[in-house]
Parts: sequence; C-alpha cells; structure tokens
Amino acid sequence: LSEILGRNAVYLVSTSLFMIFVMGSGLSPNTGAKLAFRFLAGVCGCPPLTCAGGTVADIWDSKEKTLAFPVYAILSYGGAILAPVIASYMGSGSISYRWTDWIVLIMAGLVLSLIVLVQPETYGPLLLRWKSKHLRQLTGDPRYLSKLDLDQTPLLSRIRRACVRQFTLPIREPIVLVLSLYLTVLYIVLFAFFVGYADIFTDVHGMSQGLTNVVWVAMYVGILLTGLIVPWIYRSHRKRGLKGDREVSEIGDETNVSEKPSTIQPEDRLWYAMMGAPAMTLSLFWMGWTDYVSCIYHPQ
Repeated sequence: LSEILGRNAVYLVSTSLFMIFVMGSGLSPNTGAKLAFRFLAGVCGCPPLTCAGGTVADIWDSKEKTLAFPVYAILSYGGAILAPVIASYMGSGSISYRWTDWIVLIMAGLVLSLIVLVQPETYGPLLLRWKSKHLRQLTGDPRYLSKLDLDQTPLLSRIRRACVRQFTLPIREPIVLVLSLYLTVLYIVLFAFFVGYADIFTDVHGMSQGLTNVVWVAMYVGILLTGLIVPWIYRSHRKRGLKGDREVSEIGDETNVSEKPSTIQPEDRLWYAMMGAPAMTLSLFWMGWTDYVSCIYHPQ
C-alpha cells in the first residue's frame, strides 16, 4: 500500500488503528478481551516498522544509508528492549498494570502528532504525481503526466499486484528469503527472552521482577556498542565510492581522464551481519551454560 498510496497514508491509518486497539486493551474487562485487542494492536503496529525502511531508502542514497539505517535499526529494536525496563515495576503494587497500555497510547499519540505536523511524504513516484497535478492546474496543459498517472490499472488490481510481489520476491530472490529467515530467528530470540529472562534471573538467580526487567538494558548497551563501527564502515564505503574506473579517451591531440564513481553493492553490507551472527550464537551458549544455581556468586 505504501507503494500505491504513499508512506504517510500507511503511517496515519495504521497508527490510528493501533491507538484504538491499545485503548481497547487498556479498558479490557477480562483476559480474553485483552488478548484479542493486543493481537489487533500488534497487527496494526507492524506497518510503521515495515515501511520505515522504505522511508529511509527514499531520503538517503546508498552511501548515506550507511549512517542513517543504523540509527533507524537501533531505535526500532529499542522499543522492544526498553519496554520491559519502563514497565519493570508495574503490576507489582506501585502502579496499575493498565499503565503499560496508557504509556504506549501516549507515546503513539506523540508519534502520530509528529507525522501529521512535520513529516513530509517521501515516496518519489507519488511526489511526481502531485507535482504533475500541480503543473496541470497552473498551466492548463494536460500533457504533464507522471508514471502513476499513466498507469490506468484499477486500484484493487494494483493492490493485488503489489501483494503478490511480496510473495514472488522470496521465490525469485533467495537472498531475500535467507535474510528474512535470519531476521525471524533474531526476533524469535529477542521475544523469547520476555519469558526466558523471568525463568533465568527471577527463578534461578532470585532477582525481583523489577531487576529482572532492568537486565534488558544490557542488550541495548550491546546494540549501542555495535554503532561504534558505523563511522569506520562509512569511511570505507566512502573511499570505495570515490574510487572509480579511470576512463582514458583521446580526442585529437588531447587526452581526457575521467573518473567513473563505483557504486556500493548491497552484498558489501553482509560482511557485518556475518560478524554478528557468530557473536549471537556464542552469547546464547554463554547464557545457557550460566543458567544454574551453582553459577550464582555468593559473597563471603
């Protein structure tokens, strides 16, 4: 839908529905209603996270994304990691557990306000469509047409075509399927710790509920530390972009030397994922081998 209606339309509709279902979750009279509203809130909360990568790609080129995309990734993972820290002492008597929903609702309202007031549309083809419409109004010349204007396919057919493309990409491009599976494993590990941390730190190591959730800060510290290598990656990509194939051409008695900038290949970014994958596996083994009562340090 973001490739048909634009990024902001998806953000506005999905975030509004997300807020409605979060409000329903906060007002739920029983567990069944809360589970249903939480599920619907989760469905409507996915589009902004999914489309944000497209917005980043709209604004910055491949070299600039070396700096911009890590910031987006750190913030997007930060929501899932810092949420338990914010809610660490809720439900333990100090404040009602329903405030977990009210805080999310307040933050979503602030984000929605920023989208409405200050965030411009970034999808290029839609911007060209608006520009061509504006030029037709100014000049009265119907020849100002964009690519979207020339596409006379009905809206439902375009939506169907866009949805089918999401399934054909993993089939025709194995790298898309592999990366999707890899990210799926990462999210499984991340969200499994919502339950796993309680089993490890509360049941085994005897920490309180509040301190157990504060342990999530360690994971965010690790994510922030990986950001230290981003400037080095940016410099290496910048040097690679400046290096080009020297093209020499002779015209009469003159010799012209021109630089053809090389482009950064998407595969170049896989090296850093290859560095992180073994680290994740080693950390899981590390946590598994220390999940015993005998591993607890008892000061004398």
